[in-house]
Amino acid sequence: GAPHNRFRRGPLGANDQARSTETGANDGGCHCHHVTKLMEEAADLKTKLQHLKVSFGAKPFIPSEAKDAGLEPVSEVTNRGASTSSDGPLKIGPMGSLASGRVFDLKIAGQSDFQFSSKNGDQWKGKTERYLISAVPAVHALFQWAERQNEPVTPERYMAAVGLQLTTWGRDGDETDHSAALIGAIWGFLSNCVSGEAQTIFKQADTLNGFEAWRRLARYIDHGREIRLETFRNEVRMLRGRFVIKNLEEVVIGIAKFENKIAEFVEAGGKRPDDAEMKSDLNFILPAKLSELLCLKQSDPTMSYDSFKQFVEGQVAQILMNSGRLPVNAVGDEEFEKNEDDEDGEDEPIDPRSMSHGELIAAVDQRNRTGRWQ
Repeated sequence: GAPHNRFRRGPLGANDQARSTETGANDGGCHCHHVTKLMEEAADLKTKLQHLKVSFGAKPFIPSEAKDAGLEPVSEVTNRGASTSSDGPLKIGPMGSLASGRVFDLKIAGQSDFQFSSKNGDQWKGKTERYLISAVPAVHALFQWAERQNEPVTPERYMAAVGLQLTTWGRDGDETDHSAALIGAIWGFLSNCVSGEAQTIFKQADTLNGFEAWRRLARYIDHGREIRLETFRNEVRMLRGRFVIKNLEEVVIGIAKFENKIAEFVEAGGKRPDDAEMKSDLNFILPAKLSELLCLKQSDPTMSYDSFKQFVEGQVAQILMNSGRLPVNAVGDEEFEKNEDDEDGEDEPIDPRSMSHGELIAAVDQRNRTGRWQ
C-alpha cells in the first residue's frame, strides 16, 4: 500500500492516538521522547529569561516568577515541623542590605541594650528582632517561621523554605544565592549578644545556623514568659494602689508610664484591657481633684481611651499654661508664686457657676497648692 506519512494533517481526535502509537512503533519512540525533552528545556529557558529580563540593569530583586516555576517551598516544610498552620508557602520580604553584602553591624551587638544573659528576655528579643528586620526585612517572616517549628531548623529545611527568594541575578545572568550569607550573619550577630545561660542555649545550635539559634533562644525566653506574665498581671492589678500621679506637672509623664506598663504586660502575652477599663484606671491614678472633675468624661461610653487621654492632656496643658507653670514659663515661676495675702486674710469668694470647666480645675488646683482661691 501507500507509504505511511507521519506528517499528514487531519482533525484532532481518536485517530491522533493511533497515529502517535503507530509513529512510536515505527521510530522506536524517539519522536515523543525528544519532543518532551525539548518542551521541558524550553520552559526552563523561558523562566530563566523572564528572571533575567526583570533583573537586567536593576537592583537585586526577589523573582516573582519563583512561584510559577514551582520553586517556592513545598508542603513538607510545614508538615515536618509541628506547625499545622495553613498559611501556605513561606513568603518573605525584601532583602534590604543583604544583597549588597553589608548585613549587620557587630558593633551594635556589643551595646548593652543588645546583650542578653537570662533576664529581660522579651525586651532583648524585641529590640534585637527590630534591628535585624530593619536591616533585612526578609528576616521578619523567617523568624516567625522558625519560631513555629517544634523540630530543629536544619539548613535543608531553611533552603527549602526560602527557595529562590534570596537569589539575585546580575547583568550577565549569573545568579547569586544569599541564603547562606543570611543564616550565617544571623548566627554571628547573636553570638556577640549572648552570655551566661543564654550562651549555653545558643551553643546548642550548629555553627552558622542562625535561625535554629534564634528558635532555641525564643523557646528559652518563652519558658520564663509565664512567670513574667504573672508578675506583670500583679503589677497591673496594683496600678491603682501603687501608681498615683501626685500633681498636674507629672500628668503627661505619668500617663506615658501607665501606658508603658500596659504595653509591657501585653508584650509578655497578656490581654490589653478594653477602653472602659483603661479610662477607669487612668482616671483613678490622676490627681484626686482632677479625677473627680473628669468622672463624667471617663464614664462616657462614646469616648475612646485615646480621646479621653488627649482630653486630659489638653486640659492639663491649658491649666498649667494659665497658671504659668508650663516649662516654657518656668523662669517666672518663683515670682508668680509670691502671692500677697488679702488685708483681711480671707479668701475672695468665687462663683463656680460663672467659671468654665478649665477655670474650675485651675482654681481647685490653685487652692490645693497655696491654700487659697485664685
